[in-house]
Amino acid sequence: MRIVVLLQTLGFAALFGLAGCAPAALTEGDLAAVAHPSAQVQAEVAQLLPVAMRELDPIEAHILAAGRPLTPVEMGFARRAGVAHPEKVRVLAWPQAFRPPEDKAFAKVYHPQGAFAITFGYGIALRKEAPWVLAHELVHVGQYERLGGREAFTRAYLTQTLVLKTYAIPLEREAFKRGNQISPVPQGATRRWIETLQ
Repeated sequence: MRIVVLLQTLGFAALFGLAGCAPAALTEGDLAAVAHPSAQVQAEVAQLLPVAMRELDPIEAHILAAGRPLTPVEMGFARRAGVAHPEKVRVLAWPQAFRPPEDKAFAKVYHPQGAFAITFGYGIALRKEAPWVLAHELVHVGQYERLGGREAFTRAYLTQTLVLKTYAIPLEREAFKRGNQISPVPQGATRRWIETLQ
């Protein structure tokens, strides 16, 4: 779900987070709303979660089957990102892994067209082969493991996305911060990348 990158962070707004533009701080109310989502948000998540898993499971399976393992340097990044099992991670070039969502409801929250990368489980699809992009995605892999797997991560990501309706959800904030500590984003790198997408 980078899904990594997953859901709305995959849009252009995520690029600004990677560029180092500090998003507004989350309020106590924001954090409380994420911790205790409304019944409506819980119902939306319950409806979207099986769709997300059905859409994304084949993408991860394809990346795991066709992707390359991490290099020794990237294994070091993974350990610093909190990945418990970096040997399970596989990386694949974006065109081989990208597949737009078929479900219309899921497509409203998952729109990877402007993303640098997508992560789901141990599979990472990179549109941009750069250490700083991979570092961010590896933080998401660590989050998957820490939260208890793809389904738990996807549930948390969907909830945060639906409650906050912003790219700067807690899971992304952590990935931006830790990823930048592992491999800093070069000055102007995201601007140049945005230009290639336009």
